Amino acid sequence: MKKAYTGFTLVELMVALVVGILILSFGIPAFTNLMSGNRATAYANDLIGALRLARSEAVKRGEGVTVCASNAAYNACDNNNWVNGWLVFTDPDNDRTYTAGTDDLIRVWTAPEGGIVFSGTTPNSIRFLASGETSGSVNDFSMRLSHCSGNQARTISISKLGRAEANRSACF
Repeated sequence: MKKAYTGFTLVELMVALVVGILILSFGIPAFTNLMSGNRATAYANDLIGALRLARSEAVKRGEGVTVCASNAAYNACDNNNWVNGWLVFTDPDNDRTYTAGTDDLIRVWTAPEGGIVFSGTTPNSIRFLASGETSGSVNDFSMRLSHCSGNQARTISISKLGRAEANRSACF
């Protein structure tokens, strides 16, 4: 009696390998693109979270609260260099800069990993009044990953009433 062998033939194994390679060659770039878009959204949401925290703290405390770009040591404002992260602090003297002795540091956001780039029109700081409104007008500004493609950039919009939101935009 003949014994029947089970398993794959060499041809069947080669066909399965070719199909697997084709699926991976189309799937990996799409997955990489998806991950980059998710990281851009996460960074924008961090900044939106800081702006919303500042607004709610200003209303809760009944005094001005400012969000500013942080220096690398996270102990002072750094003009409009938002790539290091940002600070949220009370600003009773209305100078829009963090002073360790007089201002109360509410929270620090550290630098996002992976190289984030902000558009050239970023504000030095954003100040919220006790009413929740912004002090002065704030122009929209954009942020993107250093290897941005397609619509992976995010535009941060802050209304005069202090509401902040992020929207997808084309890479700049």
